[in-house]
Amino acid sequence: MSLIVDIEKKLGDFNLKVKFDTNTNKIALYGLSGSGKTVTLKCISGIITPDKGKIVINGVTVFDKEKKINLPPQ
Repeated sequence: MSLIVDIEKKLGDFNLKVKFDTNTNKIALYGLSGSGKTVTLKCISGIITPDKGKIVINGVTVFDKEKKINLPPQ
């Protein structure tokens, strides 16, 4: 599985900036409480819409703010 994530999301006083690219079948997100792990996963899954950036899963762009692509979670 390939996954490209380069997004930004602002929630109140919290500013999330995430950028990674992987071609592995397993990935782990870890960090302190409140560091943005759940928000990142919700953005990747399509539950939350990022403010900027793009998300590509297995070569399919599911979100791209500049190109106005925002596929539903289904």
